[in-house]
Amino acid sequence: MAIGEKLTSRSQLSGRDSVDLLARTLYGETENDSESRVGVAYVVMNRKNDKKYYEFRDLNTIEAVVLAKDAFSCFWDDNLAK
Repeated sequence: MAIGEKLTSRSQLSGRDSVDLLARTLYGETENDSESRVGVAYVVMNRKNDKKYYEFRDLNTIEAVVLAKDAFSCFWDDNLAK
């Protein structure tokens, strides 16, 4: 599956390029609100780099952060069609 192709299931997200996952997260969470994209990007990077807070300390990759259970609503099964 190529970068940017529509997804039909959450399982297609695993093993994808981090740039593709980050772009999907930014668009899925903010859609057309470009000002909010910066905030979402900061959330992803803060969680990736956080080594102290229990919930995020083992999330060392963008894939681990964005695909963490219930982390971002754009990856819930009923929202994947977006």
